[in-house]
Formats: sequence, structure tokens, C-alpha cells
Amino acid sequence: MNASNEDSRSELIEFVLAQAAEQPVCKRARLYRQLATLCDEPTEKQSLLRLSETLETAEARCREFTFNFAHRHA
Repeated sequence: MNASNEDSRSELIEFVLAQAAEQPVCKRARLYRQLATLCDEPTEKQSLLRLSETLETAEARCREFTFNFAHRHA
């Protein structure tokens, strides 16, 4: 890959990371997972995948808590 393509890829990743913070958790997790497929750097790729998994786990726990709370207080 030439330097221009690498610069474009890095710029795209930086832009998406900046915009992802404004998105709902489920979409943010999906974006991080998709960005990981663009990363050539293994450490960065693992970091994005780990972040995606953490967000997905947190969202699942939140949904479970909300369901359990609503169910108990219905």
C-alpha cells in the first residue's frame, strides 16, 4: 500500500472515531468493529475490537438491568 492510501485510511479512521462518540452505543460498537477491519496495525485493531466488545457487553447489561427493574416493579 502506498503512503497516500495509508494517509487516507488513517484520516478516515480518525474521522469516524471522532464522529462515533455522538452515536448510540450499538452503532458505535458496530463502527469500531468495522474500523478494525481497516486497521493494518494489530495493536490498534485489537484495541478497536476490545472497545466494541466492551460497549456491547455494557449495553447488554444495561438492557438486562432495565428489563429486570421494569419486571420487578410492574
